Amino acid sequence: MSQLLLCVVLRKLLADAMKFNGPAPELINGRLAMIGILAAAKHEAETGATVLQQALQASPWLYAALGLWVYASMVPILKGVRHEAFGILTSRIARGLFGPMSYVASICFGVCLYHSLLEYNILQQWVAPDLDWPTINLNSSGIFSISTFALSLLLVFRTNSSYERWWEARDCWRMIVNECTHLARQTEQWLPGPASEPVRSALLRWLHVFPISLMVHLRGHEEDLRQEVQGLLPPDELELLLRAQNPPLLVLSAIGQIMAVSEMRIESKTHMDESVRVLQESLGSCEKLLTTPIPLSYTRHTGRFLVLWLTCLPFVIWQELGWLSVPISMVVSFLLFGIEEIGVQIEEPFGILALESYCDEVKAGINQTTADANALLPITLKLTGGKT
Repeated sequence: MSQLLLCVVLRKLLADAMKFNGPAPELINGRLAMIGILAAAKHEAETGATVLQQALQASPWLYAALGLWVYASMVPILKGVRHEAFGILTSRIARGLFGPMSYVASICFGVCLYHSLLEYNILQQWVAPDLDWPTINLNSSGIFSISTFALSLLLVFRTNSSYERWWEARDCWRMIVNECTHLARQTEQWLPGPASEPVRSALLRWLHVFPISLMVHLRGHEEDLRQEVQGLLPPDELELLLRAQNPPLLVLSAIGQIMAVSEMRIESKTHMDESVRVLQESLGSCEKLLTTPIPLSYTRHTGRFLVLWLTCLPFVIWQELGWLSVPISMVVSFLLFGIEEIGVQIEEPFGILALESYCDEVKAGINQTTADANALLPITLKLTGGKT
C-alpha cells in the first residue's frame, strides 16, 4: 500500500514538473541551466570550442532532452490554456524595453556601419587618409565568454529569487481564501438559529472585510479603503477600521473579540481561533515580503552587468554575422532585458497578483456557506426535533 501511495505521489510530482506547475519546476529549470552553463564553460576551457560549436556537435540525446522540455512548457497551451505568447506588440514588457533595445540596436548599427566603411576604404579616402583605422572586434572565446557564464548565473539567481517571492505570496493568499471560507462555515455551524444572528452576522462581515483590507494595506492605497469596504460595515465599525494603523490586524482582533463574547463552547472557540492564527501568520508573511525586498544593489548590479554585456555584443558577432548583427542583437537584447524585467516585476508580487479575484473568492465562499446553511436548516431542525 505504501509503495502504491509513493508511486501516486511521484507521478503527481512528475506531472506537475512537466506542466511547469508550482515553484519546483522553476527551481529545477534554474539549477539545470546553471549546471549546463558550468559544463559548457569547463568544456570550452579544456577544448577551446565555443558554446555554439558545442551545440552544433552535440549528441542527438541533447536535442531530444531539449525537445522534451520545450514540449513540457507547451503542455498548458496544448490543453487549451490561454497564453498571449505572440502578442509582443501589445506586451507591456515589450513596450517598456523599447528604450534599452534601441540603445543596443544603435550601438550595433554603428559597429556595422564603421566596419562597412572600413571594408570599402571610405574612411581612408574621405575622412582621414593618413590615419590607420583599426578593426574593433572582440574574441568570443576570451573574457566575453567568461562574462557570459557569469551573467547567465546572475540572471538565473535573480529570476529564481523573484519567482520564489511571487509563489510565496500566492500561497499566502490561497491560505487566506481557504481559512476565511473555513471560518465562515464554522460560524454557520456553531452559531445557528435566530438567537445567534447578531454575532453570526458580525463575524461574517468582518471575515468579508479582512482580505479587502489586506489588499489595500499591501498595495499602500489606504485612501481607497473607505470606498472598498463601503456598505460592508456599519458606520461606527467603518470609522474604527479607517482609524487603525494596521487595518487587517484590527479586523483579526475584531473577529477574535466577537468569538470571545459569543455563546460558543470553549472547544469551538479554540478551533476557530486556530484559523484566526493562520490568518495572522499569512498577514505576517505578506508584510515580510512587502518590507524586505531583494537588495537594491543586487538589482542594479544585474542591470548594469547586462547593459555592459549587450554593449559589447555587437563587437563580438559582427565578424561572423555582418549586418545580421542588428536584428539578432535586438532579439537577444529583448530576451535578456525581458528576463531581467520579469524578475523586477514579480519581485513585488502584490502588484502582479490579481488580489481582487481572491477577495471575490472569499465573498463568494461566504455567500455560498450562508446559502447552504439556510438550505440545510430545515433538515437540522427535523433531526433535532426543532432544537437549534
